[in-house]
Amino acid sequence: MQIAAGWYHCVALTARGKVWTLGCNSNGQLCRPVPEDEFVTLPPAEVGEHAELAGEEAVAVQAGGNRTGVVTASGRVVLFGQDFEGWEGEARELPE
Repeated sequence: MQIAAGWYHCVALTARGKVWTLGCNSNGQLCRPVPEDEFVTLPPAEVGEHAELAGEEAVAVQAGGNRTGVVTASGRVVLFGQDFEGWEGEARELPE
């Protein structure tokens, strides 16, 4: 299990490899759709079957500023949140 915090959000990794997020989602850092009022605080929710993480077990999480990162059991690193080269709010896998 692991917990990490950014400026206004948190990400948690369960013992079963599931990722949960909560807090402000102004830049998509919770890996959820950005609400109309982007500064509303969202309750805890499992990231679930997001396209970039579907069916994969997570082994590590990190948060910083308005960004979140997830490392999967297969070694992939998936980032979402504030402006990864124009990828704001969309999860992206780092190239090898």
